[in-house]
Amino acid sequence: MAVTLLIEDGTGVTGANSYVTIAEADAYIEANAFANADWAGLTDAQKDALLVWATRYIDIRVKWKGTKVDNDLMLSWPREGVLDHEGHAILSTEIPPRLKSAVSEMARFLINDDRSAPGSREGIERIRVDVVELYLDAKYKQMTIPTDVILLLRGLGAIDNPSGITFGRVARS
Repeated sequence: MAVTLLIEDGTGVTGANSYVTIAEADAYIEANAFANADWAGLTDAQKDALLVWATRYIDIRVKWKGTKVDNDLMLSWPREGVLDHEGHAILSTEIPPRLKSAVSEMARFLINDDRSAPGSREGIERIRVDVVELYLDAKYKQMTIPTDVILLLRGLGAIDNPSGITFGRVARS
């Protein structure tokens, strides 16, 4: 069964499942010459599914600033009492452009990388220097969000331990 894209535009759309239209995602991703070919090769149905998944993926991993305008809505936006990364108020009737960009970017990453799969993550799992060892705690393996997405969301909310890096017990050998 195909996913039907229903866009939250800031008015509190009941049943909305994405912050981004295909046209908005196309325009954002088209600017990246390296990613455009993969995205352009997808059908609209595939793009719909990726945008819904990316919206859900971000929404459940970010502790957003401010408060939801309507708790009955499925998505976390629109919100009130939120300032952007430069300190400007975001209207409770808008979806921030940086959130739209973040969803588009996340959808692009999800094309070839199922970040919801067990063990899915970026980077180093374990590194040891002399007696200090850093490692990725297994409970964070499913929580990785690409750095570009984290930077786009800066100011809108916080991602709990986006790198997944944790410290083990330090012991002398």
